[in-house]
Amino acid sequence: MPVEVDVTDGPGRGQTVCDLRGQRLGPIDREGATVRVALETEGTLAPHMMERLLALRAPDAEANVA
Repeated sequence: MPVEVDVTDGPGRGQTVCDLRGQRLGPIDREGATVRVALETEGTLAPHMMERLLALRAPDAEANVA
């Protein structure tokens, strides 16, 4: 599916926009696709993602957090 990041000056700036038109009958793999989009999770994705992202912080970053 086509995926773009909104770079306009509107309220959607920075959002990832996935064009789901054409996916009405279920997921379709596209040749040459460079992304995969998760449309559902089991509810554990957000905490896991935060844990992983926070683990990437520089070791001295905690000292700079106010």
